[in-house]
Amino acid sequence: MRCRARTGLERRAPRGGGRRSGRDGRQAETHHGHECCHEESHPATPDSANSVDHRTLSGLGGLPRTQGLHRPSGPCHLSGTEGVRAQAPDWRTTPRFRHLTARDTAPWATLAQLLLPSGLVALLRNTNPAGAVPKLLIEPDSRLWRVPWAALSVEPDDPEGYMLDRAVLAMLPSLSLADSAATGGDERATGAINNRAFAYLAGVNAEGLDLERNALDAAFGTEVVHARTAAELLTVLGPDGAGFSVGAASVHGNDSPGLAHALRLDRRTQLSAARMLTLRFPRTLLINACLSAELDERRGTDPLGIPTVALCRGAETVIGGIFPLPDGRAKNPRYSHPTARILAILYRLLATGVPPSTALRSAQRQYRAEVGPVPPRLWAGLVSITTTFEDPHRT
Repeated sequence: MRCRARTGLERRAPRGGGRRSGRDGRQAETHHGHECCHEESHPATPDSANSVDHRTLSGLGGLPRTQGLHRPSGPCHLSGTEGVRAQAPDWRTTPRFRHLTARDTAPWATLAQLLLPSGLVALLRNTNPAGAVPKLLIEPDSRLWRVPWAALSVEPDDPEGYMLDRAVLAMLPSLSLADSAATGGDERATGAINNRAFAYLAGVNAEGLDLERNALDAAFGTEVVHARTAAELLTVLGPDGAGFSVGAASVHGNDSPGLAHALRLDRRTQLSAARMLTLRFPRTLLINACLSAELDERRGTDPLGIPTVALCRGAETVIGGIFPLPDGRAKNPRYSHPTARILAILYRLLATGVPPSTALRSAQRQYRAEVGPVPPRLWAGLVSITTTFEDPHRT
């Protein structure tokens, strides 16, 4: 892993064994899971902070289960039922789900100590979340790609002690993509930056999509184009499509590896990473689907997936889901539609010119300020993947 901040601190995580075995390269079959899988919120009391070993990294980072991995248990922190924007029926049974659902920040502090240089931790601890914050560009080893970096805690006794609070975060699959962006490859859009946006909202919770649709209309006005069908979306993304600065797709996703990584556009249409190689994307692309930020973790493979392909086909920043994104109503209305509510704030910030990584941080922090203390599962699922890390805006 490479962590790059203004201090120049850098640390690389070890490569090697322990990577999750991927599926074969075939596109996953479509089944009745097009509807949101419903999940009961399960509480968690994470592993002790003294257990600093592969079990901690596995449970929190979403790595493969190891034999004897302790499953946290404890009193319920959230009441309600939520769907997710993915075909993920087993999600709620995983240690990762349970850790993300718990409010205890101790294991996230342990993970921060394991993964971050001590100098960087000290820098973040001394950063005022309401003031100017550092930029942190993370290029993880494939084994660490699925770690929810925003949820790592550098000040566990402070409600604003998460990494999200202390830095503008972004991820990068490979430094070669940044080199390509610097040279201005011919696949990148040219001309003046406009404020036009397109959106394709389909298949997930209808109330959440209404929140997103209203927010897009309020933010971009007549400059937003709503693609009503999968065919219209593919036309917008085709070589003859009109130029846009922002694009958003709120659909279901899957975790198939490499070029089989796909989005479910409707009952009959899946858009795979392979097909995306023939399309063009706006500078800022929001793929508001579970697991849309996944990359191929199999041994001997390049970090391929939807984000990498989009970055190679015109996008400069891709915002996507690193784990199944919570969606739909909760028994306590306070916790309903967390992903849609964060996106509504994010659309408004993007329309005013806030750089994407900074806008995502601000939207997630504002959501937490509105609903009060909530566990990372409700707010840390969206991540920014970028080749152009602009200076923080109005921080």
